Amino acid sequence: MQLIRALRDTQLEQGRTLQQHSELLGALVAGQVEHGKVLAEHSKVLAEHSKMLRSLAAGQAAVLDHLGITPPEPPEA
Repeated sequence: MQLIRALRDTQLEQGRTLQQHSELLGALVAGQVEHGKVLAEHSKVLAEHSKMLRSLAAGQAAVLDHLGITPPEPPEA
């Protein structure tokens, strides 16, 4: 009987540990999902900014061309 009780206690303890791990894993997954949503939104904003920057660069190039100004070469990286 002591052996059966000890096995029962061990199984109950393992069950509690598994429950805690499941809760932690659920929280991690939820955090990753939320992080993915934020990254997707940031990517969208960056794409919009890139489009605006290309438009500004094209406009600047057109103005410089109209004025007959050759812009200096960008520095090498």
